[in-house]
Amino acid sequence: MPDVDITESDPIQLPLESDDLLINLEENKSAIKRFLADLKLVCAKSDADESTLGLGLRISYELIKPYGGQVTVLQTCLPNKGLGSLNDESIESSTQVF
Repeated sequence: MPDVDITESDPIQLPLESDDLLINLEENKSAIKRFLADLKLVCAKSDADESTLGLGLRISYELIKPYGGQVTVLQTCLPNKGLGSLNDESIESSTQVF
């Protein structure tokens, strides 16, 4: 399964036309099940320590905007680059109980 690398850029550039990303669920059910089964292995092998989640979500929103739907995010590290970035200190300070 190829990885998609997203770098910060403004304005955003969509990688494909939205129509190219749509699939028929019934026709592709076995491929989707295979993908979900392999996902655990893909994440286990990940050595990613950088994530631009904010930009990725922005691009995802633009791609599905004409159709509606939802975006599911699976990450192996905190979003720590660009729009919406977090770090360990910001997580710890937001969860402190006084």
